[in-house]
Amino acid sequence: HRLAGPVSLKINETLTEITYPNRQPVRPRSGQATQPPVFFNQTLATPWLPLENFQTDLYLPCADGPTPFARLFAFIANPTLPGGTYQAQADAPPPVTLSLRDRLLAPITSTLTFNHSLAPLSLQLLHQQPLPLTTQPFNSVQGRPSNHPTTSPLRVSPHSSLPVTIRWQARRWMADPLVISLKLIDKDFAVGGERIATLGDRYPNVLWAPGEIVEETYPLAVKPDTPPGLYRLELSLIRQDKTLPNGFEYLPLSDESGHNLYPATIRLLDPAHGTLPPHPFSAQLGASIELTGYNLTELQMANCELQSAICPLPFALTLYWHNTAPLPTDYTVFAQLLGPDSQVWAQWDNPPQAGRYPTTAWTANDMVIDRYTLTLREGAPPGDYRLLVGMYDPTTSQRLPVTVNGQPQPDNAIQLTTIALSP
Repeated sequence: HRLAGPVSLKINETLTEITYPNRQPVRPRSGQATQPPVFFNQTLATPWLPLENFQTDLYLPCADGPTPFARLFAFIANPTLPGGTYQAQADAPPPVTLSLRDRLLAPITSTLTFNHSLAPLSLQLLHQQPLPLTTQPFNSVQGRPSNHPTTSPLRVSPHSSLPVTIRWQARRWMADPLVISLKLIDKDFAVGGERIATLGDRYPNVLWAPGEIVEETYPLAVKPDTPPGLYRLELSLIRQDKTLPNGFEYLPLSDESGHNLYPATIRLLDPAHGTLPPHPFSAQLGASIELTGYNLTELQMANCELQSAICPLPFALTLYWHNTAPLPTDYTVFAQLLGPDSQVWAQWDNPPQAGRYPTTAWTANDMVIDRYTLTLREGAPPGDYRLLVGMYDPTTSQRLPVTVNGQPQPDNAIQLTTIALSP
C-alpha cells in the first residue's frame, strides 16, 4: 500500500488498491471466489466496495507461462455513499475520507414538473431573492412569450456572465441523463446568451433519489454583440436519444403548456449606460419623459463619396431618455431628416431599443440609451436638413406633446440640429 497517511477524495474521484499475495498467486482455484478488499464507514458501518468490472489481474512474463502477481481494485467516490471516514479491514491502508454531498430529502409538493420526473422549485439570479417556480410563470401575447417583465428585471452589463441558481427536486428515479438549456431570448426569439450543460455535472440526475433536492448554479454568458433591451430567461430540459429523428427531445411540462419555462426577465444595458450625452439637450415629452441629450456621428461607407448626392448618407443617432413615472402606453420613437424642400429624406420609426425595451416597461427614474441609423435616400438635394425626433402612440398616430424651455414645439417634434449637405 503506497498511502503514507490519511487521504480525502471528492465526488467521482477514484482510489486504486493493488493487493500483493504472499508467495501464492492471486488467481483463485476453480470454484473459489476472490475476496475483494472492503472499506467501512467508521460511523455508519456502510460498506464501500470496489467496482466489479475493474478488478484486474496484473501479470509478469514467466518461463512456465504468465502468472498474476497482484490484483488491482478500483474504488470510486460514488455520490450515493454517505460522506465520512472509511477504514479497510485487516492489514489496511490509512483511512480514506469521502468529501461527498449529503442528500437533502423533502416531501414532494410542487405540481410543475418536467415529464412528471423533475420539479424546478426555485430560481435565483445574482443579488436577487429566490423566485418560486411552483406554477408556470409564462407571459404570453397571442401565444408567444412576452418580454414584459413579471418582476423587476435584473440589470446586466454587456460582456458579462449571469449566474443562474436553480433548486431541483426529483419526483422519481430517472433512467436517462438530461441536459439543461438556458437561453436569453428577446421578443423575436433572437438568442442573446446561451448555456447548455449536463444536468448535475459530477452528480448526474440519474443518481438523484425521489424527493431529493439538488441546487446547481449555471454561468450564463451574454453574447458580445447582443443589443440592449429586455430578454426572457428560457429554461428547458433535453433528453438525448439517437433513435429519435433529431437525436434528442425536449421534456414536456406537466401543465401541457409546452416544454419551455420563462421564469424571469433580465435587462441588458447599453454599453454607454450611465454616461453623459455628448450633446446635452432638454426637451419634455408628455408628463414624464425627458430627452436629456443626443449624439450624431457620420458613418463611413466603403467605396462611397459621403458628400455625393448619388451616395446615401448614413448617420448614427443616439438618444438619451429619462423617465420619471411608469407609462401606460407603448410609444414609438420617430427620427426624421427633413430636407430644404420640407420633404422627409430619411426616417426611422420603432419603439425604444428596436422594441426590446418598450416604454410600458420603463420604471421611475429610468435612463434609456436609444440608437438609430438614418440614411438619406438617393437624390437627396443639397441644402440644410433638420433632424427631428419625438414619440407617438402607434394605435392613434397621435404624438406626445413636446416642450423645450417651456415652449410648445411645432408638430410636437424636437429639432435637435441641422445638417448641411453640400452639392
